Amino acid sequence: MAALTERFPAYCPHGHRLGARRMLVGWDNVCDPPQRIWVCVRCSAVTYRDTARLDFDLDPDHDLHTPDEV
Repeated sequence: MAALTERFPAYCPHGHRLGARRMLVGWDNVCDPPQRIWVCVRCSAVTYRDTARLDFDLDPDHDLHTPDEV
C-alpha cells in the first residue's frame, strides 16, 4: 500500500534549507481555517500554508504494512 506524503517548503523566508532535523512542523489552530506551519530551527522563521492549499503526493516506495502483515 502506498503512503500519502505531504510536500513542504524547501527554504525558510530567510533562505535556510528545510528538511529533516532542520524544521519543526505543526498547526496554527487560531486561524480560520487552521494552517500548517513550518518553523526553521536556525532562525525561528515561520512559514504558513492554509489547509485548503496543502499538497500531497502518493509515495509508491513507502510501504505502510509491517513485516508481519505481508
